[in-house]
Amino acid sequence: MANRSDGIPLYSVSTDQLSHERDGSALSLEDHENTELRPSYAETQEDVLPPYEQETTAARIHSAPLDRNLAVLIPTAVYCAMAIWSWVTLYKLSLVDEYTTDFKHKKARSYKAAQVLRFIVVVATVPILSAICASAASGFVQRQRQGNSLRLRQVMTLADRSWINPFVYVRMLFYDSGFKRYGSSFLYLATIIHILGIVTYPIQSLFLSARQVNVLPVDSEGYVEYSSNLYNVATVQNMIDFKLESQIAQAIVTVRSELQADGVNGEQSQLWGSTNTLSNYASDTSWFAELSNNITTGVWPDQYIPRVNSSVEILDLSVDEFPSDCSTTSNWFYAHYTYSYLPSYSYYNATIEVCLPMDGAQSPWSANNDRQDFTETLYVNISGNYSLEWSEETFFGAFKIVANTTVGLFRLPSLKNQTAGPLENSSQCIGTCGSYTHTPDYKTRRSSSISSRRGRPYGRQSDEFSAPALPGPLTTVAVALFGSGSFPDLQQTVNYSLTNTENALGWNGWLDEQLPQTLAPLENFGLHQRYDENYAVFTWILEMTDVKNRGNITSALNQACFLATKALWDGFVSAGGTISFLTWVRADVVQTTTLTLPSLSRTGMIVGSVLLALYLIPSLCLAIWAAASRRWTDTLDAFTMLRMGAAVGQQELPLLVGKKMHKIQVLDDWPGVVRDVSGPDDKIRQLALGIEGGAPLEGKGRYLAYAGNSGFRTPRPAHAYT
Repeated sequence: MANRSDGIPLYSVSTDQLSHERDGSALSLEDHENTELRPSYAETQEDVLPPYEQETTAARIHSAPLDRNLAVLIPTAVYCAMAIWSWVTLYKLSLVDEYTTDFKHKKARSYKAAQVLRFIVVVATVPILSAICASAASGFVQRQRQGNSLRLRQVMTLADRSWINPFVYVRMLFYDSGFKRYGSSFLYLATIIHILGIVTYPIQSLFLSARQVNVLPVDSEGYVEYSSNLYNVATVQNMIDFKLESQIAQAIVTVRSELQADGVNGEQSQLWGSTNTLSNYASDTSWFAELSNNITTGVWPDQYIPRVNSSVEILDLSVDEFPSDCSTTSNWFYAHYTYSYLPSYSYYNATIEVCLPMDGAQSPWSANNDRQDFTETLYVNISGNYSLEWSEETFFGAFKIVANTTVGLFRLPSLKNQTAGPLENSSQCIGTCGSYTHTPDYKTRRSSSISSRRGRPYGRQSDEFSAPALPGPLTTVAVALFGSGSFPDLQQTVNYSLTNTENALGWNGWLDEQLPQTLAPLENFGLHQRYDENYAVFTWILEMTDVKNRGNITSALNQACFLATKALWDGFVSAGGTISFLTWVRADVVQTTTLTLPSLSRTGMIVGSVLLALYLIPSLCLAIWAAASRRWTDTLDAFTMLRMGAAVGQQELPLLVGKKMHKIQVLDDWPGVVRDVSGPDDKIRQLALGIEGGAPLEGKGRYLAYAGNSGFRTPRPAHAYT
């Protein structure tokens, strides 16, 4: 029995036959030339020549050059292509509009293929990255400048692929000199690559979701099937250029009738924005547009039409602030009404005086289609003798109604965007602009069935004919409420009192009795009657001047301005401006189906792409570097470590129990770098671990190899290697 330097006893191999060898099926020990333990190569290097040098005659031995191995590039390229293609495809599909086509189901198939490939990539991430790193690790170990740059323990850590083993970092943290004994720059790089590869896809999934898009029907050639409707739309410039004074008068009469009608404050098809119910009109989020609020332009996006919204404000005035020269100023709107009753009812006497200081021959609208804002002001002065003995509340006085109107263009809903666009400041794109300057994302073909919606032809007026200017919304409302033939005008000559109908017989008496029961202007828009009076106009005056009812009055006037704008536009279009000066809007009708596609934000795309690049680029570089390197072994695997162990020898690494590897000192003493220990004139070179010294491996030299790994080479005589 012998002892090693570290005190571990070494025994000679027994010469007794094993039980399975006694039957003669195996060779006897006498067939072996040497039954003793062989000393290490280091101990015999100077005394014993290599086997092929012991021959006195030339012998055929196996040798091989250090070749490149491009095999690692194939799975790497396939993996990278699948990862990039699936991610790019998902992002491209996320950019598809809410309305699209799917000719021959290309989008559906692409989405399914991207999902399948992404699943394969997720599953294959760790195996592929580990294979790449193992292949590159062999080149890393071989290309060390010094023979002792890496210790055997460090090489074993790489061979164990510890970049996917978290316990190796536990050893580094808790064992003495753990990072020095186990760690290496390649191990850290491989670990970072694996961590990035593992976390990339869960993080990408946080930004990925599914959504439903509408698929337009297409024919066999990929063209969208649809039917078209063409609508004529009036613009402000149209309405100013072509003076239709009869339609202005008709608009005033229409508004006057609607302000005393029941149910007008319900749903309005031309009311856009936050509501389509007139009673809920909000001046900042609601507006008038000529076309119905449920229209969509279909496959033709980016079509614009005018929109108008008005906001009314009521401000108190002193009597002195009422324009004193209104009745004498030409082209200003002025009205004065007096209501006188029997002496016994003289406390119901009242006077209404209104003034709109705006030249009727000058329109507040500008003759263009850009955004424009203008203000109209109506002054009202109501005086009378009425008062309540039990209340200090006053009902009469002067006030002004200010209406701010905003006009501009907005984008109509389409298949591309189902919501109405915001107010535009410019009129560069109006009407069917989208039809001619913005082609849809899909091919379109006009259906043979096209219906045109237009009014009757109406030629331009003669230049010699003098016509009133296009009034604003508040001007229209003011003339409707207080103009000739209005409710307060007619009430000057009507007998209101239910207690004084004996002089009115027949139809006149019946009408006098029914008149207080009829709706007064704006009463159905929020001016709820508060007093049980027999005088209709007096009750209306009380409602109009009641400060506590100011909010309802403002809401009613906002609704009235909407109806005035609607009447002006409807009257102009119904008068039938010809195609030569009306704007056309195209609306297409299609039947759609749904398709599931991914949803991915721009932020998610950036984050996911950065993570993808952070591990794919280093992995691809490692694979290319490994494939381009001439190495003595293709990968750092178990067979590589078996050969290194054989080079160390049983003297240093005997076959013993060794569960606590961190206490085996020889793993830290022996280098793990493979070197060239051949002589300068040797044609067939020899490998050895770095403890032998030597030089880095030569890429073009031939080295001793196992049988079947390369061709044969006849060596030089033995004396040539001494």
